[in-house]
Amino acid sequence: MVSNMRFPLRNLILSYLITIIIISAFSGIISSAYVEKLPTPRESDLLGLKVIELTNPIQNEVIKWFGVINEVSVLATVPKDGYYVLFLNNSGEHVGTHVDAPVHFYYDGLFINELPLDVLYGVAVVIDARKYVSHPNDTITMNELMDWERSVGVSIPKGSIVLLYTGWASYWGLYTSWDQYWSIARGWPGLSPDAARYLVSKGIVGVGIDTLSIDPAPAMNFPAHYILTEANIYIIENINTNLEKLADNAVFLLLAPMKTKYGSAGPGLELLAIYDPNADIHLNLLLASMIKASLDQVEKFDLAFTVENGIPAWFTIWRGFKTLGTPKEMISTYGAYYGFLTMNEHTGTHMDAPAHFAVGVWRIDEVPLDRFWGRAVIMDMRPYIRHPNYSITVEDIKSWEEKTGIRIGRNDIVLVYTGWARYWGTYRTWDEYWNTIGRGFPGLSPDAARYLVNKGIKGIALDTLSVDPPTQAVDFPAHKILVNANIWIGENYNLAILPKKDTTAFILSLPAMLVKEGSGAPARPILIYNFNLESIVNQYKALKNLLYSENNVKTLTTAATSGSLLSSHAVLALSLVLAFTSVLFITVYYRNKQYLN
Repeated sequence: MVSNMRFPLRNLILSYLITIIIISAFSGIISSAYVEKLPTPRESDLLGLKVIELTNPIQNEVIKWFGVINEVSVLATVPKDGYYVLFLNNSGEHVGTHVDAPVHFYYDGLFINELPLDVLYGVAVVIDARKYVSHPNDTITMNELMDWERSVGVSIPKGSIVLLYTGWASYWGLYTSWDQYWSIARGWPGLSPDAARYLVSKGIVGVGIDTLSIDPAPAMNFPAHYILTEANIYIIENINTNLEKLADNAVFLLLAPMKTKYGSAGPGLELLAIYDPNADIHLNLLLASMIKASLDQVEKFDLAFTVENGIPAWFTIWRGFKTLGTPKEMISTYGAYYGFLTMNEHTGTHMDAPAHFAVGVWRIDEVPLDRFWGRAVIMDMRPYIRHPNYSITVEDIKSWEEKTGIRIGRNDIVLVYTGWARYWGTYRTWDEYWNTIGRGFPGLSPDAARYLVNKGIKGIALDTLSVDPPTQAVDFPAHKILVNANIWIGENYNLAILPKKDTTAFILSLPAMLVKEGSGAPARPILIYNFNLESIVNQYKALKNLLYSENNVKTLTTAATSGSLLSSHAVLALSLVLAFTSVLFITVYYRNKQYLN
């Protein structure tokens, strides 16, 4: 009897293996056919550091709750219409890489537009959780988080952001239906309730994961969501495969959610990580804490208007956000609060990608990351504006440069303040705007646009609806001159809130809702006064060298004190440098020691 069973059992095993091979091959076909449609995440060098993008943009034929995104359509093209625009039709907020606001599962929690600016950046630790995931729907437990802390010698810092790398990011885009998803990925891992409570006890401000949900697939009562959001902790989901490069390390994290009034999430979230690729978790914690400490101490201004029903758009009043009730009503009825967006990319404070008015130039997900930050030149052009539809000339700009002593330079981002930001949200119809309130808006003349192109700027933003005033709104010459030089254009920037104009500052202007091959995006520009990133990075490098070159430091100190190699002036100079570096290290260490446990 046993002998008779051997052959069928062997056949059964062989059949099983053949089936697995066929399924794997079929999965590979799906992968090779569809992965090509996924945009490549961007990377950039920054003063010897690395900046990488952790975003999966919004696009058709990828998974969402509980369906497949097929809501992005082309509204206009440059060859046919003279401009290029994409349109989102009744899209959910929880699509692509996105951040859940606390109100998503906690009716007294913060809406997405209420998240404080100082939690949208910070120190992040990246936990390689693959070793804790034994099956597709496994949970990462409190004990496993504590085991990770012991293994890397780091305690999860208070006020930090925790990112979990499970490996499930590699399944993104390999399926175009839920049936395909379950046959390939077979679910996803997430946090156990005790792990969520542990993170709350650590005082974190946010948590992220490379899966569809922070709760594992079987946990349809979403316990981790409830535990985290009730502590006003935001949750980032669908982080891309770049997270693997950061496993068991630390980064300085930036997130730029769209500021939707009453929003439950930031869809298509632009998520960037800054780190030293040649350093371990301890040094990267030091770097991230130094950047955060510096940002915490300086003046910062969010230049994005809130995206809400009733704001102006070309040429209508936008009413494209809807929910099925209040947070309390929806959480009581459906278990969660969420909304839907019907909009194009040029809504509210937004950025025009060069592709908006040209072909063969960058779309929004192709703009190099380092084009989104740099020196901001803040120009108060109100004294030059003679009437509501005035075109600022090259003579006006040159006059401003002479008057202020500020010269627009290569790679600057120019901010043009006209005063028209004061009209934002003060009218309910376009007739009201044109007849009694704004009566138009100023912009740039073609010669002014050419002058800025020749200066080598990488971006320009105004507090008006368009860089072209209404008198130029047929051919849009300023737009075309700028975008053909691959210069992005910001519109509806809230420059009125800036206390100091006719000066320079640092600006970080990120897309706030990234759509694949987009013509632009809602933006989340942050302007920072008295912030010198290069100085911070240089201080970090000095500390890194001090820590890694202890023997060299001792040798130099001995040589200097003996006078055998250096003059007395050099001895004094070196002593001062070493003393300053030591004091700096001690100051930074103790100021940020919670990150270095």
